[in-house]
Amino acid sequence: MPIKAGTDVRIESRLDDFSGTVRYCRADGKEFLIGVQCDTPGKPAGRSSLRSSPKCSLNRAEREQQRKQVEAEWARKAEEIVQIQAEMENIKALYTARISRNTEGVARQKATFAGRVSSKQQERQGMAEAVELCSKSHLSTVSSPSSAVSLVKVNAKMV
Repeated sequence: MPIKAGTDVRIESRLDDFSGTVRYCRADGKEFLIGVQCDTPGKPAGRSSLRSSPKCSLNRAEREQQRKQVEAEWARKAEEIVQIQAEMENIKALYTARISRNTEGVARQKATFAGRVSSKQQERQGMAEAVELCSKSHLSTVSSPSSAVSLVKVNAKMV
């Protein structure tokens, strides 16, 4: 609900309290902003100048100091954010390098394993061929008795 210009008001806050006269009131979203001309002690409300009130001047100085403190805090927070972002980039670079090393290691292990599998397959193929040759020669020696005797003689000489 808007306050009419010329209304005498008393403002109480946790830092200070003062009285004055409303000079304007305007809507700001769901709230209202008012302009208050502070009273000078000893003068009736609505008759004083904003600049002549020591209470308002004190409030302005306090508000200015608070503004400076808040701005200093914001600057400190901004510096802290920049520092955190730099730390985050460093950590990101470290983990990216670590992931890369691990990926390369896994690729090397896969290549080594594939080489071993290939070697085992070749070895298995060679053994299968040797077994096939042995079984063929064993079958041929069983079918001809004279070759079986000569095979036994050859084997005896080899040992």
